[in-house]
Amino acid sequence: MIVLFRLIFGFSLLGFVYLAAIEIQSIKIEIPYFDKFLHFSIFLILAWLMDRSTEGSIFQNKSYIYFLILYAVGIEVMQFFIPYRSAEFYDLVADLAGMLVYLIFVPRLRT
Repeated sequence: MIVLFRLIFGFSLLGFVYLAAIEIQSIKIEIPYFDKFLHFSIFLILAWLMDRSTEGSIFQNKSYIYFLILYAVGIEVMQFFIPYRSAEFYDLVADLAGMLVYLIFVPRLRT
């Protein structure tokens, strides 16, 4: 089962990099802060997928958490250099909040 979660996690990382790099013109959602909700949700899901794709727990090896943080920063740096995209500090905050919610609530759900 871990192998399946690793595949899903890997393809998710690639898919989110692709979505962060493409120009999106046709979708205009008028919900305030919807993009922040998406950032939060994506990183909540990525934290869960990473936890499920590792032996033991994500809490046993902090390098997994650091990897997700670097991935979030990397996405924003990449978007800074793409002319039709923009890097936003609050996107990074939403990413980190998604991870933090997972890291805070999952241990409580497991007990």
